[in-house]
Amino acid sequence: MAFMDHFYPTDSGAVPAENGEETDTTGTVPSVDKYAGTYQSTRHNYRTFEFWLMPPQQMPIEAGEDGTLLMMRAGRAPTTYAEIEPGVYAQADGTKPFNGNVVFREDTDGEVTFLCLENVPIMAFERVPWYATDACTTGVKNAATLLLLTALIWPLMAIARRVYGSRDEQQNEGETERSSRLPFYARITAGAAALLFLLFIYVILPAVAGDATLIQSYMFDRTTPPALAAALAVTVIAVMLSVVSALFLVPVWKQRYWTLWHRVHYTLVTIGLFMLVWWVNYWNLFFFRV
Repeated sequence: MAFMDHFYPTDSGAVPAENGEETDTTGTVPSVDKYAGTYQSTRHNYRTFEFWLMPPQQMPIEAGEDGTLLMMRAGRAPTTYAEIEPGVYAQADGTKPFNGNVVFREDTDGEVTFLCLENVPIMAFERVPWYATDACTTGVKNAATLLLLTALIWPLMAIARRVYGSRDEQQNEGETERSSRLPFYARITAGAAALLFLLFIYVILPAVAGDATLIQSYMFDRTTPPALAAALAVTVIAVMLSVVSALFLVPVWKQRYWTLWHRVHYTLVTIGLFMLVWWVNYWNLFFFRV
């Protein structure tokens, strides 16, 4: 015992439990929250259009009761895992799958960064930050879509003013536009960016994904298909228009164009544009990343 105590010291305040988990003298189970998170396969492309075309499989892991972990895989019921040694988890029901136990890897700071399958070491899963989870990326796209759809009220408002507005209102509006065309250009720019983004996400991308010949040419030919490059050029134009729309925010607020509500609405639309700028950048949806 003196030899073991010297070379393999243990924490006197903790003793191994029967199920292999380490507990302290009070019988409490240590927290497994550090292992909880979303993991995705490392066997994927990181920096090209293929990242969106064939996205990595994500696998959420949640902390369960009594120090267990719940692993969720697509199309399967959650699997419960229990710790058998530090950082190593086996199925709690005693089942021994062919891929073996789940092994977590920590960095030098003690942060969990990867998990591997014991018998299939090539199947590694990296821990992804919250903003890279499917729920977040999808939520950003949907929220931005709702914001940009509200820009449709701008042409409707212009038509309503022309049709139903009084002659004095139209005259005042004409004088305002002649004195400064900036509010008109601001909305035209933001509206064009919003339209390009919406067309790209909900029309062009599905068309590209559904063109088997185009995808096969992209995957196996040595050159990028011109049709794909042209489709991914739309996002570059939309991003540039979004930047210009953001620059318009300064005079819009400084000169107090429109009403307060209209200025706030323009700001929200600009925020929606930059949410999609982030989204297309995350998925590498640019022609120079094919």
